[in-house]
Amino acid sequence: TKEAIGRALCVLADTRVEELRGRYLQAADFDELVNPDEMRSLLIWLNDPEDARGGMDENEWGAFVARCREKYGFNPMSDGPLVAAERLGERGTNWQSVWQRFEEAPERYPGIPDRLRQARPSGGDNLFFEASSWPQDNERMEGALRDRLAAMAEDGPGEARKAVLALEREHGMRRDWVWARLGQAPLAAALEHLAQVADVTKTALGGPTPEDVAQHYAEGQWQADAAALEALAAVDSAADATAVANALGAIYRPWLEEAALHFQQTVQKHGYPETPATGDVGEGSCILFADGLRFDIGQRLREALTDAQIDSEAGWFFAAMPTVTATAKPAVSPAAKRFTGGGTGEDFLPCTIDDGKSVTTDRLRKALEEQGYQIIPDDKVGDPAGRGWAEFGGLDSRGHGEGAKLARRIDEEVRGLLSRI
Repeated sequence: TKEAIGRALCVLADTRVEELRGRYLQAADFDELVNPDEMRSLLIWLNDPEDARGGMDENEWGAFVARCREKYGFNPMSDGPLVAAERLGERGTNWQSVWQRFEEAPERYPGIPDRLRQARPSGGDNLFFEASSWPQDNERMEGALRDRLAAMAEDGPGEARKAVLALEREHGMRRDWVWARLGQAPLAAALEHLAQVADVTKTALGGPTPEDVAQHYAEGQWQADAAALEALAAVDSAADATAVANALGAIYRPWLEEAALHFQQTVQKHGYPETPATGDVGEGSCILFADGLRFDIGQRLREALTDAQIDSEAGWFFAAMPTVTATAKPAVSPAAKRFTGGGTGEDFLPCTIDDGKSVTTDRLRKALEEQGYQIIPDDKVGDPAGRGWAEFGGLDSRGHGEGAKLARRIDEEVRGLLSRI
């Protein structure tokens, strides 16, 4: 205690007596005055021992060493960082709190994962072995998961669904490991969404009419599409992307093909439902056209609006046929009654009723202006005394260029659309 008082003398002289009165003061109390956040100091030292030591004066270093010996059972001077890393990974007495502190912000201590890798004890079959502490255990499990997902290219849909759900039970807990926070468990992250795809696609998308099929989809089956995109967005490397794609090919693609064929059959029997044009809106209103905003991505936008405390309502209707921008944009615009189908060429352009000319972007905008709509550029908000037509987003064009990689861009597009709204 006398030694600790000596180390703390400069701080102690500046401490109010009321903060110490009525306590039985021991060495730890005085060392805490010098080193008030010992867990942070321990993690900083473990992250970079030389740099941490250089940042302490003799009194601070002495207090740090004393606390490590007394509370954590090791001596930084004689035992070194690997002993400390092993104790950290084992999470014994007093070390569990240090581990929790590390988990709160692991990116602050980039050197600690390598220390843990070097310090991992041999074996691992001990009842009290903490596999979640060691980066190589997480890597081994990621590798096994990658191999199994990649092998699903050979599985039938039923077998693949069972396998995905079993893998989720085995690997799902790794999303709570510190390695997931550091981005080192992308397949465990993707697996959560693959499991949702497996669960939703157990039920076929059915219904006797196109409207029934659509209602069934809108009531929940859309989640298969949303989860498939989330699974693709969770991974970056080519090997991981292939593994996820193989799993989706086994459990998702057959469901999609079955749904598409069934929908075609209902349309063949009952006809394709009409696409309602957007009616004229009142003064002070703006129609914002977002190209490629299909139903499942629309739900993501609605969640973003709710989080931003913006009131919204959601609905749906059938897309114009064929489902390409050149057809769909005029069909849902307030000027839709001025146009008709029957255009020719690869672009599927509709025609103006008056003169039979193809509906280009310029002709659509001119028709909207004649109907009293301001065409509002991307960087403007228009005159709120009138009504407006605006467009935003590149989901459709990016999808053509990027394919499955578009999945990682959807959040970006939704945030941009939210900002524009």
